[in-house]
Formats: sequence, C-alpha cells, structure tokens
Amino acid sequence: MDQRWKYPFAVMTLAAVLASGTAIPSYVHADDNSEKAAVEEVVAGELPSIGSVSIGGSNTIELKQASLSNEESGKIVTFTLTVNNQGSSEIQFIDYWVRLKSSTGTTFPVALFAADKDKNRIPAKSSMDFRFSAKVNDQTNLKDLTFNLIQWDFTRSDFEKPIGTISIPDSYSLLTSVGTKRMASIGNEPIKNGVKRLSVSMNDTHFLPTIYFEMENTGSRGAKLPALQFNLRTAEGLLYPLTASGIDKDTTINPRVTKEVTLTGSIPISVDENGWQLQVTQLIDLGDGTTVQVPVAEFILPDSSKEEVSLGSTYEVSNEDGTYNVRLDELKRLPWEDEDLLAAQVVISNPGTKSLPIPNLTGYFKLDDAVEVDSTVIRGDKVIGLQPGQEITVQYLGKIPYTYDFSSIKLYMQEQKDSAPKEPNPGTPGGGNEGGGKVEDLIQFVHNADMMIVPAVGSGQKQAIHDVGRKAQYSVKEVHTFTGKSGNVMVAMVEIENLEKRFNDISKLVAHYVAPNGTVYTANISEIKSSITPGGKALLHLSGVLPQEVKTNDLQLFIGQAVKEGKLAGKEDTPDAYIQPLAFALPLEKTKPQDDLRNIEFFPYSLSMSNIGTTMNFLTGDLKFSFDYELGKDILVVSNTEDHKMVVEIADNDGKFKRSQEFSLDSAEEGDKGEQPGGGTSLKLGSHEAVLNFNDPELVYKLESLEKYTLNVYYQFQPGQRKLIASKELKWFYTAD
Repeated sequence: MDQRWKYPFAVMTLAAVLASGTAIPSYVHADDNSEKAAVEEVVAGELPSIGSVSIGGSNTIELKQASLSNEESGKIVTFTLTVNNQGSSEIQFIDYWVRLKSSTGTTFPVALFAADKDKNRIPAKSSMDFRFSAKVNDQTNLKDLTFNLIQWDFTRSDFEKPIGTISIPDSYSLLTSVGTKRMASIGNEPIKNGVKRLSVSMNDTHFLPTIYFEMENTGSRGAKLPALQFNLRTAEGLLYPLTASGIDKDTTINPRVTKEVTLTGSIPISVDENGWQLQVTQLIDLGDGTTVQVPVAEFILPDSSKEEVSLGSTYEVSNEDGTYNVRLDELKRLPWEDEDLLAAQVVISNPGTKSLPIPNLTGYFKLDDAVEVDSTVIRGDKVIGLQPGQEITVQYLGKIPYTYDFSSIKLYMQEQKDSAPKEPNPGTPGGGNEGGGKVEDLIQFVHNADMMIVPAVGSGQKQAIHDVGRKAQYSVKEVHTFTGKSGNVMVAMVEIENLEKRFNDISKLVAHYVAPNGTVYTANISEIKSSITPGGKALLHLSGVLPQEVKTNDLQLFIGQAVKEGKLAGKEDTPDAYIQPLAFALPLEKTKPQDDLRNIEFFPYSLSMSNIGTTMNFLTGDLKFSFDYELGKDILVVSNTEDHKMVVEIADNDGKFKRSQEFSLDSAEEGDKGEQPGGGTSLKLGSHEAVLNFNDPELVYKLESLEKYTLNVYYQFQPGQRKLIASKELKWFYTAD
C-alpha cells in the first residue's frame, strides 16, 4: 500500500502578556523561555473621586465608584458616598441624603446597602463610606445621571436644603490601563490587583481565553475574600462569566502574599476578539432579596496576538485544578494492516509549585475541517499525579482508510469532567452528552497532512521512549538477509536498553518494514520473557518475508508500542494498533564472509576458533574434527536465540567430502555441553574444546587425493535459513591456528 506521512506543522493558539508604555513591554507568550524585562511596576491607587461637595469647613462628601449593572431584575446603579470629617467634632450622616435624577428629569429612589444601614456617626479626623443602589429604567445610562446632595432642614417647606450636585464626566471610567495594577479594598484590606497575561486558543465555534490574574495583600492582616465574580466584557458590552481556579469565597490571602488566579471561559467566535475587558465584581445582597454585582476593579485586556505555533512549542491550558503546560510533539500517519493510524503525541507538564491531578482527557481529529475521526486517549506511564516540573506523555489514536487523502488535520484536546460515558459535542466548550458527561475544550492543534511522515534516524543512531516507568532506548545493531527460492527473510537485530532504575519488562511491540513506495511488510518479533536489569539490554530479532525483488538497503524499519482496546497491549494480547512510532534507516548488511576464524561476530555473541585439525581412523573410517573455541557474549544483553544455530561445515575443495554440524546457542549461558534434539551440540561461554566425529568408510580410499578443505561458519536463523559469516581454506590432517 502507498503511504504518505507528513511532518507536524502548527498549533493554533493565541497568547500575549499585558504591557504598556515603558513600564511593562509587551511580548508574545509562547513558552517558558520567554525573557521578561526588569521594569518598574506601575500601580494605580483606589478609584479617584468623581466629584465632591462641601458640607461646611473642610468637610466634604465625595462621590466614588459609580457603576451600572444589568441584573435579572433590570438595570441597577451602585455608587459610594464618602464623608470626610476634617473637623474637631463628629458628623452624623443621618443629616444628609442624595437624590438621583436622569437627564429627562426622572427621579430614582436610592437605598443604602444592608451592610451600611447602621452606619451614622463619623468621628473627627476620619472618613466613612456609604454604599447605595438604585433601580433605573432600561433607557438610562450612567452618564445621564446627576447626584443631588441635600441636608435635611425642617425650616424649609420641603425639608430639603440643596448642598451640591455631581454629574458623571465624559472622561470617567473604572478601567485600569494595560500593564497597570489597581489597588482595591477587598476583605477590609488593601489588595493590589493586576492581569499577569492573557492567552487565547480557539476551536470551530468559540474563543477559549485564559487570563492569569494576581492579587497581593499589601495590608497588615489576612484578607478573607468575599464572593468574587469575574467577567469578560466585549467591545459590544456583552458579558461572559469566567471560571476562577486558585481561590474561592473562603480563601484568605495573608499579608505580603500574592495569589495567582486562573480565569477561563468561552466566547462565541462571532464576537469581535478586540477590545476585551476584565471585570472583577463582588456579589452584594441589597437586603430586599436582590443581589447586585458591584465592581471591584476593571482592566483593559490587550488585543489578542495570533501566532502560528511550530511543533514542540509549549502552551498553557487551565481548568479548575490549575494550570498545565501542553506540547504537541508528534502527529503522524502510520501504516496498519488495511488502515492507517492517526497518532498524536502530547506532553503535559506541571509548571507550578504544587502537585496537580492528571486531567481526564478525551478528544478527536478533524480532517479538512469536515470529517471527524474518533480518537482514543492512551497513557503509557505509571503516574498517578503530576509533581511540580514533572511531565507525562499522552497519545491520541484514530483510524482511517489507508486510501483516504486529506490536506489538513486538527486535534481537539478536551477534558472529560466526570466519569460518565461520553458522547461529546465536538467543538463546543462545555458541550455535554446525553449520558450526563461534560466535555470541555482545552486547546486545538492544527497540522498539515504533507508533514506527517515519521522521520527515520540514520544507521546506528538511537531513539528513546520517555514514558515514566517505561523509559527505554532503541537501536538497530545489524541486519541479515536469508535467501530463499521465492522470497527472502529479512532479520533486523534491535537492541533495547532499559533506562529505568528498576527491572522492567519489554513492552509489547509492533514492527513493519516499509519500502520507499509505501508498501508495508509485517515483521514478527522474537519474545523475551525475562525482565531487563537497570541499564541492561535486550536483543530482539525482527523478521519479515520479502519478495526477492525488494532491495533491502532501501527499507526502513518502523517500531511502535502495541495497543489493544485503548490500552498498552500485554504480552498475550493481539494488538489492534500501535503508538509512539520509531523509524530507523537500516545499517548496511555485511554480505561478504570474513576469512579469519577469530572474532566472528553474530551479536550478542563473538566466537574465535583455533587449533583446528582433522584426524582419521583408518580401521573404522571415522573422521575426527576438533577445534578450540572461545565464546563470548555481552552479559548485559538478554536475547531469545531458541531456534538460532551456529553451523560448522567441512567441505572438501574437490567435492570428495562434505559434512556439517549445528551448535545451539540457547543453552550457551547455562554452560551445558551435550547432545541436543536433532543431534546438535551446544556451545558454552568461555574457552573450551569441541570434537566432532563423522563416519565415512569410503573416505579411506580417497586419502591420497585429499589436499584442502574449506571450513564454513554459518549463522542459522531457523531451519533452512542460513547465512555464511566466515570461511577459511585449510589443509587436511594439519592443525591450524
């Protein structure tokens, strides 16, 4: 089958750090390596006075923090009057009041907040705040209102003495500029608030903003936070609630402690993404069953800066548990039987200082913005939580017909909010399903189908799997071709090194040989049942049957971690897919046999032969062939050579005699020497002597013409499949080194 594999291309994400002027320069937030300039922090005080009136001497009443909120019950105006008593005697607020009127002359009744109704006496040399609310009609805007302050005077017919009027100026705004922090009284303590940065990802239907907000207690006592509400306000004035993680209504911020709050939400993609603002409000009970969101602070957010993200870049996603870093490492198209696999590898890490749970991930692929492909999420690690700085690898796996072509591919990374069976609404943040499971989008990765090939490393190079608990390194040591009448058997010897600190089993693997035209040939893998020591190695033999016309030097070897039903396959399982593909260019095969009988290499063994000689018993016709040998083996390498043999052949150069003997390798480590099934002999590690006896009564009559013979050494992979690896010409009835 023809395959096309493409290199990963891009992740769609939006990121920016808030900045302004020379105080905090702006930059695009792409990963943890972004440099930040050392700048002086800009802090704005609490919101300034809108206006004030004199109530005698140096005493005043100020209007502060007026705002208009759209509540379920209609529009509600909230504002604060601050009485400043600079005199030497107390002032009673009961002597004063405020009338609220619109530009059309409509009067709106005002009421004190329930929490402020018992306030009255303002001691000398002090100030006191009085908070008010008023319901207004839908046609009224904040700047249409005037605040008419009166003093009660029972000598007047209407009992009211006007003392001043305050209007909202056109320049009035609660907004804090980009890069500036705002002081506000929260929990009866001064809190310095500011936006640290903003990142925005998107899917087909929604923007997915994440705002990183900081709150620092600059006071001298702990500040217990009230019920705060965070909203994103668009340029059109639309409000969208944000979910806050990192604080709740019971959170206390101690003095000189900074609390980072992560705010997430979803905004329809039809909304203009420019001109966004962050609104921080406190939910206040007015005492009559009505609640209102009173602004604490408001911030201008920067315009989103779109960025094409290359493979391997790190981005932040957040949920109620905290903030995670995510990185798309791979998105490949892989051959599998009569289908192709879509395999994405995503790395998730914890950039914070506290442990985080591992999200319950789900997701899907979308081809050419039209065809959705279900995916299975597979984890190969042995981790139950993410420690600070720790990372895990997650695989997304989907299947398509191998004949299907597409141009672009997207991976939607989502979180399943509970364990209920899920049927997510793709592309809809928070989209539920009929089974009750809630799915939320985390990030969308965009990729190009032309760049999904699996790059092969060069001959002799190594590749690693970094999953926690399964860390291992793979390399191809050598290859052998065993020719047949109708086809050849290709065998690659793959070394796997255990990089863990404990004994580890070899993962169940899947392997293919892939030709340049995309044709795929399945490879069988020898099984190793024993565990591998830390730092130890295993040698696997990967064999595949190839047509004789296939040029083995052009092949690549694909190795993957076997999967069955969404989990890593066990040793007895039959895989239905694979993940984490590794591709290797095959080393050049050594096809010419060596003419030296020392250091004959057939990894992981090495054989040297010496004192090679033949003798003849003329009475019985027995030919004795003997040699000394030294058999070595890499003791850190575990291999399965159950059917593998070393074959020694004696062939008279004139064709008068030819015999061979098989030597088993599977018992070499036990040190056995003796008869094996089929009449073979086992070699054992170390230095030993081997003696072979052949009976041929006719050979006695050929002695005068026997001159030279060739000693051939074969590596036999399985019965009938041999490869000549060493050959040397020797003299009959002489001893040779």
